Amino acid sequence: MVFIGDFRCKGNEMSVQAMTWAFRQKMKSSVKFVLITLCDYADAENRLWPSISDLVAKTCMDRKTIMAAIDTLEKNGFLIDTGERRGKTRQVKVYFVNVNSTGNGTVKECQKRNSTENG
Repeated sequence: MVFIGDFRCKGNEMSVQAMTWAFRQKMKSSVKFVLITLCDYADAENRLWPSISDLVAKTCMDRKTIMAAIDTLEKNGFLIDTGERRGKTRQVKVYFVNVNSTGNGTVKECQKRNSTENG
C-alpha cells in the first residue's frame, strides 16, 4: 500500500492515465472537475463506480450539478455505462472512462477572461 498525503492507494485503485487524460480535455470547468474526480476512482481497466453521495462529499458540489455533469459526459462519449450495478442496493452505475475519446465536440468549453469572444 502506498500513502500519498491522506490518500491510500493500492496498486490499481487510481488510474493516473485516466486522470492525465481528463486534465487534457477542454470543457466547462464544472464538468471537467467531475470528470477528474471520477477518474480518481478508476481501476486498472478504467472502470469506476462511486456513489453520488461520495462525489458530493469529495467535490462539495450540488447533487444535481454532479448528475448533470455525468449525463453530459455520458452523452458526449467520455463515460460509458457498462450496464453493471454495484452497492448494497445494486443502484450504483459502473462506468468505463473512455480515455480514447475526445468527445463529440459538443461539451461547451469555458469562456476565457478578457477575451473579445465573451461579448
